[in-house]
Amino acid sequence: MKKTVSILLAAMMSAGCLLGATACGGSGNGQAEEGTLTIRYFEGGYGSDWLNHAAETYKAKNEGFKYKLIPDSTVTTQITTYLESGKNLSDIYVIQTGYWAEWVSMGYLANLQDVYEAEVETSKGKRKIKDYMDQDLVNRYYMQRTDGQGEYYPWVMPEASISISLVYNEEYLTSTTHTTTRAGKYSAGEKWARTPETIEELLDYCADLNARTDLGKNFAPISWPGNASHWLKFFLYTWFAQYQGVHEVNALNAEAIANEGSYYDFWNFASEEVWKMTGIQVAIDTLKSILIGSDGKYINSLDNVEEHSVQDAEKKLVAGETAMLVGGSFFHNEMKPFLDWKEDDGKADYTFKMMYLPTIANAEQNADGTTKKMMFYSTDEIILVPAKAVNLDLAKKFLVHLFNEENNLYFTQTTGTMRPFDYNPIELAGSNYQWDPFTASVLDMYNNADVRLYSYPAGKAKEDVSLIYRYKMPDIFGSHGWATYLSAIRKYTSEEVMEKGYGSTYKSVYDATKSDYRSWYNRYYED
Repeated sequence: MKKTVSILLAAMMSAGCLLGATACGGSGNGQAEEGTLTIRYFEGGYGSDWLNHAAETYKAKNEGFKYKLIPDSTVTTQITTYLESGKNLSDIYVIQTGYWAEWVSMGYLANLQDVYEAEVETSKGKRKIKDYMDQDLVNRYYMQRTDGQGEYYPWVMPEASISISLVYNEEYLTSTTHTTTRAGKYSAGEKWARTPETIEELLDYCADLNARTDLGKNFAPISWPGNASHWLKFFLYTWFAQYQGVHEVNALNAEAIANEGSYYDFWNFASEEVWKMTGIQVAIDTLKSILIGSDGKYINSLDNVEEHSVQDAEKKLVAGETAMLVGGSFFHNEMKPFLDWKEDDGKADYTFKMMYLPTIANAEQNADGTTKKMMFYSTDEIILVPAKAVNLDLAKKFLVHLFNEENNLYFTQTTGTMRPFDYNPIELAGSNYQWDPFTASVLDMYNNADVRLYSYPAGKAKEDVSLIYRYKMPDIFGSHGWATYLSAIRKYTSEEVMEKGYGSTYKSVYDATKSDYRSWYNRYYED
């Protein structure tokens, strides 16, 4: 009974946060007062501890510092309204995503050159923030105030690097029996001793789980958020990169993808032809093999999956109703109130970890012939300062503090998620610090992956990043709704979805995006 009450209270508190900032400690309209740093932010799966800690440690070093923190579940959808009005502004906003390049061109944002050029103490000595940041990403945040005129300045800060892959229940894995023999890998009758490394092995694992009769009639191998199904796109990105090649065309598939370019070439949108890249279709076929049956119905998925939010999907894994989750590195932190729902003994009921996303056939290899280990990281969450912020200089000074190494470490310790900076939390925390198994697995992959993937043309000089990327940020489905294309993926072949269409019934992504692309190109390159 005690556990039931605790879960209900946690759910009620979470629901309260969704009703508005005031319900979770926010107050008023968020207007900053001179001398009081005001930060409006979304909590998401991170909570507020990391930001409270940063504010308090800044206060300890700066006598007289005053601040106001306003958690706001609507800040991402309302940010444009705030900036356009130019009134009642907070000094700093932390949002989940946004077309910030447009805000720069409208003069809404303060440039953060002072922040990027500032030095912070790190375990490798004093370093400028722009040098301390992941060098594959740093150019993403630079642009000219007016295209073709003036210097390139940084305008926003990345909040986090969210690892996105399959989260798994270790007890379910090691208690599941192989029903298939694969020479040199495993034999029928043996228990699973490691996570599946290839799509073939993942399908075997799903079949083995489905063969179990002890996990309940409602059990399914994989939980995923059907009402936030864009999470599946992140898996598509990884398989796309595995097939296409990350920075250069994958030599194993060179004949099939001649002249198409690489994964990161796609994100620079040199022409509308990038939506014909073969790797996207291979990724779609891979997704279909795991989650969609020949009749278009979902397989290996829980009943009513379309209704599941991110939190619903996470709770299904925690409750033991599924063995794997399409999830992010904030999973453990977000699910802390629910990890001990069975015994109420203060211990987690199961051990959860994150695995590398299993690889497709002919995935890109390292020079030694081993398959490249790739992990996708979402870096869409950003931190910005309005040009009209009341405490502009204070906001910039606080951002320098927010991203010093001590605060980056604390962020990772309390959220389970990395920031895109050159720090190693395991080394910094020391041997006496006890990481939970899930976060330890996340950090292990961050430190040891051969490739950290981003949805950005990494490796490009800031002057060479496409304006179409900067302003429109299309993805593998153009700028059209993911839900539309998930429905199409269930009905049509990957070639029909991306390139050929289906008679007069369905227009392919390529055809739907071609006119968009011409419009974008004319606007940003020919006007």
